[in-house]
Amino acid sequence: MAIRLFIFTTRMCFMAGFAVQRMYPFIDYGSAGSLAGMAGMRTDLKMVDESTIIVPGHGAVAKKGDVKEFADMLAGSLDIFSRILSG
Repeated sequence: MAIRLFIFTTRMCFMAGFAVQRMYPFIDYGSAGSLAGMAGMRTDLKMVDESTIIVPGHGAVAKKGDVKEFADMLAGSLDIFSRILSG
């Protein structure tokens, strides 16, 4: 499980274990990681606004829109993979 730390007074959010990137991420399935869990970061976005600085565990500092775009890509990938695997 990834750690998230929200510091509301400074409008910062540290998302350990996550990296905002433009490609499919490495997911450590051996440590109970999952694509569904990564896509689940969309839920965390309800707790931040556009001015919140998001510090991922890996990679550059991001804004809400960056994380939303990445999380939407992961959710779309999860949907596609689920449909393929269900036959």
